[in-house]
Amino acid sequence: MRYHVVQDAMQELKSEIKSPSKNRYESWGSFLRSYREKKYRSAREFCARFSIGISYPQYSRYEVGEQLPNLNQALLLCRLLDIYLVEGLFVWSLSQIQDPETHTEINLQLAQLRRKKAENILNPEPEPHASPKTKDHPLSHLTASKNSSPVELDDVFVFNRSHLKLFSSNPIYRDIFTYINSYGPGWLTKEELAKAHEVSTSEMAEFMEQLQQLGIIIIQENKCRALKKILYFPDDPDFFELRNLNITHNATSILKKLTHQEIIEKRAFRGLVTRELTLEQRNTLFTKIDELFQTMLEFPETENPEKIYSLCLLLGGRFSRPS
Repeated sequence: MRYHVVQDAMQELKSEIKSPSKNRYESWGSFLRSYREKKYRSAREFCARFSIGISYPQYSRYEVGEQLPNLNQALLLCRLLDIYLVEGLFVWSLSQIQDPETHTEINLQLAQLRRKKAENILNPEPEPHASPKTKDHPLSHLTASKNSSPVELDDVFVFNRSHLKLFSSNPIYRDIFTYINSYGPGWLTKEELAKAHEVSTSEMAEFMEQLQQLGIIIIQENKCRALKKILYFPDDPDFFELRNLNITHNATSILKKLTHQEIIEKRAFRGLVTRELTLEQRNTLFTKIDELFQTMLEFPETENPEKIYSLCLLLGGRFSRPS
C-alpha cells in the first residue's frame, strides 16, 4: 500500500512539472480547483459562501491559472478550503519559481510531504512507546485539551502581520474569537455575541464580518463558528506590543469584575510578590511557570463549558540600584 502511495505522489509531482501551458499558473489553479471541488460544486457557490475579499470572476482566474493570488490571499483560500498550509505554500511557490534546481528541490519536498500525509491517513495509530517529537517546535507548548494530545498544526491558526492593524485597533476582536472558540465548536448567534460583549447587534455584525474576511471564523446566516481549534499570536518583535495589549486587556477585564468574595472562596486569585531574585531563583520560577501553563492547557474540556478563565502571569524586573 505504501508503494502505491509513493507512486501516486510522484505521478502528481510529474504532472506539475510537465511542459508549460498557455496559463502560466496552471499548477496552482488545478491544485486550488481540486480542493474546492471536494467541498463545493462550483466556484460561484464557494465565493457566495465566504467573504474572500475578491470577486467571483477574479477567483475564477485563479482556478484557470491566469493569475496568482498574493500570499495573504493564498493563505486565506487554503484555510477556507481546508488545505494543509505547508502544501499550499509549496504549490503556490512552485508556480512562480523559474530556477530549475530550486524548482526540483521544492518538488521533492512536496512529494515527501504528500507521502507522509498519505501514510498518516493509512497508519493513524502511533507505534508502541513512541512519543511525538514536538519539543523543539515553537507551538509545542500548546495542547489540544479535548484529549490531552499534542496539537496538530492543521488545527492552529497562526496570525500574521496582515492581522496586526485590526487586532491593535480594538481588543474586542480577540475577545470575540476567544468566546467563539471557548463555547464551540458549535454555531453561536450574533445576538448572543452582542449581548456577551455588550455591543449592538449591528456592531457585532461588522466585527464578525472583519474576522471572517481574515479567515478566522465562518458565518452562515446569523451564526458563526471558528475555523481552527487554536489561535496563536507569534512571539516575535512585530507582535510584541500586541501581546502586551492582550495581557493588559485580559488582566484589566478580570480586575473590573473581581470581587472580594471570589478571592475568599477561591473562585479567583490575585497575588503580588516583589523581592530580590538571583539568576538561579529566577530560572526556577520560569520552569514552574511553564509547568503551570502546561497543566492548565492539558485539563480536559467539558461538552458544555460554562465559565471561561484567563490565567495572566507577569514576571519582570521592578527596581535597580542607580549606578
